[in-house]
Amino acid sequence: MASLQSEIERTVRESSNTSLEDIKGVLDNIQDTIARILHENSQLRDELKELKASLKSKDREAQSLQESLSKTCERNKALELELNAAKVSINKQDDEIYNLWDILDSLEQYTRKTAWKSMVSQKKRAAPTEEAVIAIANELDVDISSNDIEISHHLKRRN
Repeated sequence: MASLQSEIERTVRESSNTSLEDIKGVLDNIQDTIARILHENSQLRDELKELKASLKSKDREAQSLQESLSKTCERNKALELELNAAKVSINKQDDEIYNLWDILDSLEQYTRKTAWKSMVSQKKRAAPTEEAVIAIANELDVDISSNDIEISHHLKRRN
């Protein structure tokens, strides 16, 4: 617009000595310039409308992504809670397994402590096993009575 105004002022200064035809030529130039400016304005207006439409579309897309992210975060929190509950359950099961292994080990130790295997010759085999166990224990200076023995029996010989 500033260039249009300066062109008009320059033309007016020059036109004081010019003819009507020259003035008509200047006015035609001004009309052409105004038409070009109006056309550019129309193009800019159309581009602005397209940009506004694109901006609205991007806003809707951003809103949709925010909602999706929010739902994903909520689901993630729910899964974290579920995972923590599963970890607690696994830890309880691990503790129970550990306790069961301890109990099993104690039972196995008990059978090891109370079981005693003796290799007795065939001649002494005829005697009751309980008496043989007490005799061997006495030789080893171990104080034992028949009440301490739960069970005793002969085992077949392994070859």
